[in-house]
Amino acid sequence: MCKRHLCLVLFVIVAATAASCDFVPNFSNTPRIEFRDIYRVPIPPTPEAPGIRDTLFIVLFFQDGDGDLGLGENTTQFDFFANAFKQVNGQYIPFQSSISSQLGFNGTLPRLVENARPGPIEGTVTYRLTIESLTDLDRRFDIQPNDTLRFDIYVTDRAGNRSNTITTDPVIVLLR
Repeated sequence: MCKRHLCLVLFVIVAATAASCDFVPNFSNTPRIEFRDIYRVPIPPTPEAPGIRDTLFIVLFFQDGDGDLGLGENTTQFDFFANAFKQVNGQYIPFQSSISSQLGFNGTLPRLVENARPGPIEGTVTYRLTIESLTDLDRRFDIQPNDTLRFDIYVTDRAGNRSNTITTDPVIVLLR
């Protein structure tokens, strides 16, 4: 009978010790992303900006083994890369106007972990971009009200590791 109690006490101690240990996930040092959501918020016209504009919010889930995602705000480099596609006659074609190539949809993610020791991280990040009613001179690749866009997106970490590429759901922009 005493052995049974001793075994039970040892089991409880081992179980409590195991439950109190932090689980450290084993993610690759190459970032991995998943598409979660895309939604638009119209920007009201102002006297300074009378055109039609939307803000698109792209929500991504991420995992990174060494936690070095996000360049932060004080940089001229990009770590978020978005290639836009416009739906034309039921097919998506790359959006490559001379105007958009100057403006671009690439950008910078915030540092997702500040001043922390390297280690695995995961979570969600929301990237914001502005879509304006742009008209290219040849009018083939302009963005007009009620156009449907989608994006292929990848990110890089501070070590230069490139994530997988995801495709967003389509979104209708510049609704009025």
